[in-house]
Amino acid sequence: HYGMALLKVQNFPAASGHFATAVELNPANSEARMNLGNLLYLAGKPDESIEQFRQVLRLKPDHDGARNNLGLILMGQGRLAEAEASFRQALQLRPNSNEARFNLGRTLVRAGRVEEGAMEWMKATQLAPNSTEALTHLTWLLATHPEARYRKGAEAVKLGQRLLQITGPDDLIALDTLAAAQAESGQFTEAVQVLKRALELSRAAGDTRMQEILGTHLKSYEQGKPWRQAP
Repeated sequence: HYGMALLKVQNFPAASGHFATAVELNPANSEARMNLGNLLYLAGKPDESIEQFRQVLRLKPDHDGARNNLGLILMGQGRLAEAEASFRQALQLRPNSNEARFNLGRTLVRAGRVEEGAMEWMKATQLAPNSTEALTHLTWLLATHPEARYRKGAEAVKLGQRLLQITGPDDLIALDTLAAAQAESGQFTEAVQVLKRALELSRAAGDTRMQEILGTHLKSYEQGKPWRQAP
């Protein structure tokens, strides 16, 4: 409990030391290993984090959370085949895991298996209709992918409108995503209107990073050019 209290106040070094001691005293303490693995990752020690998650899985092979976390780190290291295997194992344990399904989709897209990844994101949106992560990624892919065979403007617009209904009308990411879909469908007037509103909101919020992103996209749409994600 003391370790969790340290986590809540974001005293990560002390929490890491606490969980490391707990693991040393009881190597079979899988939850202490899970927490230690997460903290090691936050500390920029992915290989040590991987080892803790693997130890958790030796203790509890059915721990889907450890498989998902392991997959995330492997994906970040570019070890896509291993990451895919880890996410698929997590889904075997919990087929309705929206998180594992979303992360599997990310892995497949990064591996160049775009249609398979998009299908996983679609499944994730069905599993958790009010979750925005997979819906945002799927809409953006269908609107902006550099290869025309993967773009589906009309479908992206529908998904973008659904995304905005979930997030509410003032969400900058959702507005940017919808505008990209509209531009892909040739609806440049609508895309410009949406982004101008998003820019107003970002200025009011003092979000300079989003102002820069939105401004770049707006310039493209004003020139009648859909946005293309870099390969």
